[in-house]
Amino acid sequence: MTTIQSFKKHKNILMIFLLGCILGTCLGYYLKKPEYISSSAVRQYSAPYKFVRPLLAIGRPDNIPAIGYNTLSNDISKYIKTQTENRTISSASVFFINYDKSGSFSINDTAKYAPASLLKVVVMIAYLKSSEHNLDILDHNLTYTKEMDQGVAIAEFNNPSSLVVGKKYTVESLIRKMIIDSDNGATNLLLSNINDSYINQIYSDLGIPRPNEKDLYTINAKDYSLFLRILFNATYLSAENSEYALKLLSESTYKDGLVAGLPTSTIIAHKYGEHVVTDANENPIGFELHDCGLIYISKDPYMLCIMAKGKTLTDLSTAIASISKMVAAGIK
Repeated sequence: MTTIQSFKKHKNILMIFLLGCILGTCLGYYLKKPEYISSSAVRQYSAPYKFVRPLLAIGRPDNIPAIGYNTLSNDISKYIKTQTENRTISSASVFFINYDKSGSFSINDTAKYAPASLLKVVVMIAYLKSSEHNLDILDHNLTYTKEMDQGVAIAEFNNPSSLVVGKKYTVESLIRKMIIDSDNGATNLLLSNINDSYINQIYSDLGIPRPNEKDLYTINAKDYSLFLRILFNATYLSAENSEYALKLLSESTYKDGLVAGLPTSTIIAHKYGEHVVTDANENPIGFELHDCGLIYISKDPYMLCIMAKGKTLTDLSTAIASISKMVAAGIK
């Protein structure tokens, strides 16, 4: 082989190597792209569903430029900073997805909070998942006992249950009370009558650590949003059960937080949670308030999950409502 032939051979190898690096870099960019890059999600619109948009397929990123939310995200970050400096709140996290525009952003996404009643959504999902194998489980009758009622009563800051001791309730009616009224008695009765494997499997499938009895369970806003996302996408439960779950969430009686920041006609499928923060001696020193939901303003809704800590529930509710109002105005 001549020197010129050798040079050409090595030159060709080098060009192939460089081309491979360029392609690898491009591929890596798309594989690791942030969530605000537009992607071609194929959803089912023809079915008679009001709340869900069943996810049929995810295609490659298209040629439409990414629609970012830098201004909105920065404005909310500034608002949170001002509120913390004024000590109105001590911290807040936000996770947002606009399904119509394939855009999202998160603020303070590593912070974790005690989800409290937010986890009632997981209990509902577990029962609905079970009903897909055990068709009559929602019709089962469960009796509310004195022990359960006392358990609700001794928990400090708990609202009393509307359930009547000694009365039987169907599983479906208990799920409604748990989600719509956030009834703790209904939650305890449901938890005591379901196989833990259904609940544990949800956390396992989503790759989220599950709660344990020893430690206070905490979660960040982005991870919690997965429970709402699988309902909207109808990817974990059947489309019918996902639709039913979101319909119940849309009937929530809680009208502060996210709802307070939206026009009165807005449909929102959401769940809130309250947690009392205590010191080493179990004395209350503050609160956590969270509100996460799917907000149906446009053709496709957006999801907003806000978790916050502060000294009073009133201040926290006002902050969440303000952020909700900023988002509603910012996406128009």
